[in-house]
Amino acid sequence: MAYAGYLFKFGNFVFPDKYIDADGVNIVPNRRLDTNSYADGDGVTRRNALKHTRTTLELTTGILYESEMDEIVDGIVRNYKNPLERDAICTYYDTEYRCYKTGHFYLDSNMAWVPGGTAGGEMIYKPCKFSFVEY
Repeated sequence: MAYAGYLFKFGNFVFPDKYIDADGVNIVPNRRLDTNSYADGDGVTRRNALKHTRTTLELTTGILYESEMDEIVDGIVRNYKNPLERDAICTYYDTEYRCYKTGHFYLDSNMAWVPGGTAGGEMIYKPCKFSFVEY
C-alpha cells in the first residue's frame, strides 16, 4: 500500500501533518535486534538476528499555540492502552518497504513540552519532539 497521506497514527489518532516541521521527521524503520551475537576468534561478527524488528519514529513540531498542542496531546492520551506506559497500537509509514505497518509503540518517557511565552491569551509552545519507540 502506497503512502496514504499521513506518517503516523497513535491508536486511532492521526498525528496532524500540519503541525510537523518539514525538517522534523526521523523514521528509523525495522532496526534489527540481536541476541548473543559475538566476534569469533578471527574477529568476524557472528550475529543472531531476531525476527522481531524495532522502529523508532520522531516528529518535531513547529511553534504551536496551546489549542494546537491540546489537539495533539488529547489525541495521544485518548488512545493510551496503558497510561502508565504511554503506549498504543500504532500505524506508521515504513520508509524502507514503502508501505504502512502496525506495531506496539510507546511515547518516549523523556517527552518535554516547553512553554515559550503567551500570545492572544494562549500559551505558546516551542518546537517539541515526539519520539515513539516500538516494543
